[in-house]
Amino acid sequence: MSSTSVTSRPQVSPRPLPQDLISIATLRYLGFDEEAAWFIWCDRVCPLVRDEHSLDFNDDVNQAFICHIIEHVHEHGGNTCEDNDQTWHESMAACGIDVWTRRAIMDPIFKRIRLTQSCLYWVRDTIHHRFQALLDVRAAGAPSTPGYDRAVQSALEGSNVPQDSQPAETAMSKAVLDAAESSSGSSVALYKGIDRASLGHLFKNKLHSSRISSLATRGPTDVSPTSSAYYFYVDRDIAEQQACYIRRRSFLTPVVLVQVTIQESMLETGYLGPRRQEMYWPSEEWKELALRWKRGETPSPPILAEYMKAQLVIITAAAKANLFFCKNLKRPDRITEDMVMKNKQGKDAVQYCFRRYDGDHFLAKHAELKMLPFMEEEVEAWCIEARGEDGFPYVPCGVVRRRFGRGQIQLSSSLRWKNYYV
Repeated sequence: MSSTSVTSRPQVSPRPLPQDLISIATLRYLGFDEEAAWFIWCDRVCPLVRDEHSLDFNDDVNQAFICHIIEHVHEHGGNTCEDNDQTWHESMAACGIDVWTRRAIMDPIFKRIRLTQSCLYWVRDTIHHRFQALLDVRAAGAPSTPGYDRAVQSALEGSNVPQDSQPAETAMSKAVLDAAESSSGSSVALYKGIDRASLGHLFKNKLHSSRISSLATRGPTDVSPTSSAYYFYVDRDIAEQQACYIRRRSFLTPVVLVQVTIQESMLETGYLGPRRQEMYWPSEEWKELALRWKRGETPSPPILAEYMKAQLVIITAAAKANLFFCKNLKRPDRITEDMVMKNKQGKDAVQYCFRRYDGDHFLAKHAELKMLPFMEEEVEAWCIEARGEDGFPYVPCGVVRRRFGRGQIQLSSSLRWKNYYV
């Protein structure tokens, strides 16, 4: 297959948008092939519904629908986190993910971000983003109405989610990039790439601690095995990749770059003494802490006890998934530099990690937040630049053969066996 199989343009799904929210068409739109969609429908969804037509249920049924889908993914897809494209394709094919979705997840320009989580994490994340985007489109205009195409465009522009009062600045506009290059030494600029729907009403009216929680990462996290925390990159290019990777996998999802600016003086007074800790690669403390936190263990050595009490941890970002540390590493001296996240310049990437709930109030009170939308042409330009003039060669991963539910559900012979050329 030629290198054009992975284009620079964020690709539009080959699946039409479904008319009914809970339907086989929705399963196809979410990323399942025909066989898997029928299997999930017959095996898991049918008990939820009376028939396949004109289904429009409440949030509880919608949530149950997604939960059944995710259960199918975890039951049929063997998880992996290794730097081996073949095993990733096999894992996704095993749970019935279609070729287009697999290519989006495996796009080589997002490899740095992809390897920070496991294969099934990204499958689950992709499904959630696509389903949320579908809900947003339906909220903007029902698919049966003449304005449905306009509703799709509305979703692409992000106008169906709460608007903010920010100036007309975008993630990659010249003024914004120039300002980032000439930032003052008296403040720290931090970044996070995220889908706009997740922000909810964060930028509506006055910033409040109850709203800023939409920026938090749920636990377990790298600096807290049991609770959520706020993670922001110092390195803007990694946050850009976060946002563009969401859009690459879910073409209807508006994405933004959240810029968090904090005065150094506020950080110094707000996080005094042991409340603020810094730890960088390749120190032995960083290796010990990374291993234990990634494995979900509470640090036990006395030298690390102070880091458990810190409310702000400034740390070198790890480049591997939690599953990788759990499966492959038992000793900190086995951690190597290829397990460290690098920015575009090849330098170690740094994260500011604010623990909740202290971070809720500090960020709401002292942080200046900007939501910088990624426009369609900016995502496309970003992908072109990342891919380079020659493009990444596309390497077929071979043939995967599988079958769902033999003897459990009667599917037509044309659906029982399929070869998948990726």
